[in-house]
Amino acid sequence: MDFGDALTFQFKDPRWARKFLLAALLSLIPIMGQIVVFGWSLAISRQVMNGESDRLPDLDLTNDLLRGLKAWGISIIYALPAILVALPVGIGLRIMVATANGRSDTFWILAGICLVTLLIGYGLVLIFILPAVYANFLAKGEDFLVGMNLKEVVWLLRRSPIAYFLVMIGGFLCVFITLLGLAGCIIGVMFSGLYALTIMAHLYAQAYRTTNY
Repeated sequence: MDFGDALTFQFKDPRWARKFLLAALLSLIPIMGQIVVFGWSLAISRQVMNGESDRLPDLDLTNDLLRGLKAWGISIIYALPAILVALPVGIGLRIMVATANGRSDTFWILAGICLVTLLIGYGLVLIFILPAVYANFLAKGEDFLVGMNLKEVVWLLRRSPIAYFLVMIGGFLCVFITLLGLAGCIIGVMFSGLYALTIMAHLYAQAYRTTNY
């Protein structure tokens, strides 16, 4: 895993500033624009998986949107167990707070603590497996059903567990990079977040390529 390349490859493209600006402007469009940018970042992963890391892909609104929607949908399905557990407990806690009248309900308090613990644990699992999910999805023709093939995902993770662990570490690094953008207010966060997204896209591809060597 080459973190240095993931941090610097963007600037090898002579048009990187223009592409970043276009992607940043698109990200200002609620939901749809952000899905397009997500799909564009996965196009970066696909290029790196194919050995092309000297340029950023051009934005392709139609294909990037379709790719982003598929990957977003896959992510939601993988997150469903957490959603299905969180909803009833969350509703119960809301009812408890609304009817508490100064008393506490031990069951719902304990349930809330357990829920938060479980969600954090499951969130870490998702952070670990989703890079393999996305890479497999991209490598197999961007087929939605391929993204749901947990058997292939587990095979990738078992073949290169250290690589995917390093991608997870890279994710935490990217959170820090995004937070640094707070110094530049909204514009700073927008660009630091976009930069972090491209770093993660490169790391997804690097981890996948380790399974082929």
